Amino acid sequence: MNPLFFYACIFSLLAFIAIGLIDRFNSVSSHNLTRLSVLLLLCMPLFLLLPEWYVLPSSHYVSPVQEAVKQSSPPWILWLWLSGAVLCIIRVASSIWQLRHWQNNSHIIVDQDVLDLIEECKLKQHVKSDLTLRELHHQAGPVACGIFSRIIYFPPDWRKWNQQTLTAVILHEIGHHSNHDPLWRFLSLIARSIHWYNPLVFWLSKKLHGQSEMVCDARVISSGFRKDTYAHILCDLAAHAPHSAMAMASPSGLEMRVRELGVVHRHLPRWILMTVMIVLLLGALAFSILRPANDPGSPLSPTREDIELRREANPFPADR
Repeated sequence: MNPLFFYACIFSLLAFIAIGLIDRFNSVSSHNLTRLSVLLLLCMPLFLLLPEWYVLPSSHYVSPVQEAVKQSSPPWILWLWLSGAVLCIIRVASSIWQLRHWQNNSHIIVDQDVLDLIEECKLKQHVKSDLTLRELHHQAGPVACGIFSRIIYFPPDWRKWNQQTLTAVILHEIGHHSNHDPLWRFLSLIARSIHWYNPLVFWLSKKLHGQSEMVCDARVISSGFRKDTYAHILCDLAAHAPHSAMAMASPSGLEMRVRELGVVHRHLPRWILMTVMIVLLLGALAFSILRPANDPGSPLSPTREDIELRREANPFPADR
């Protein structure tokens, strides 16, 4: 079995347990933990190139799991993994092409009132980088895109929104750019392409997307919006696009996000989160470089000649 397959599955299980435990206390705090897990899974193929460190004790007994890891993978498994990875990379390339298509088929919004509102929202979110607001036809809802050139796409009916809805939408999408969510979405897609055989990696990617939405919701609330008012805005946006996968208020995650707005999070000490993050980091490195020490083997059985020599040997040679 290829070590990448085996150790990535063990690490993703460890990350799943850690994120689940932290999420029970504070789902917003576990956002950085999910990011770290995705990043470590992305770097795990590079970790396997590090020199192996034989420090773990060995034993004569070898478990079936250890034996499976030591055996080399059949060529067809490697080809199967490579085929799946290529297909996933093609999907990522298709998404990048789609973003380019969006930019070519949209136009910049030059409404001065909206531009002034963007500057006001940037001050509230403490964002200094430039943002471009574009209107995209056939787009169901607002979405933040772009790693280097930051863009916010609006649907054609954005002019029907009232001032309060427009402000909430802009604050939310600026929050995505402030948190570098487009970059993390891209990294999660690459991690899914490498570990496409592992369902826990897909869970981590989906979890990261949901957490990013909740973090941006929290930023909107901290900017001065009432929770009940913002919840009504999310429901209104989702009601106008029930069959879309809009990022601002997708129906699939709407109930979870509205429930999250009413949850009073328990304070989670920073040292607990930092300890879990360090454990995950050390776990990824341990799975990549630590190996059992080589077994020196059992002593050789004495031959008949050795037995005869030992019988004839004088146990007290100094008495001669």
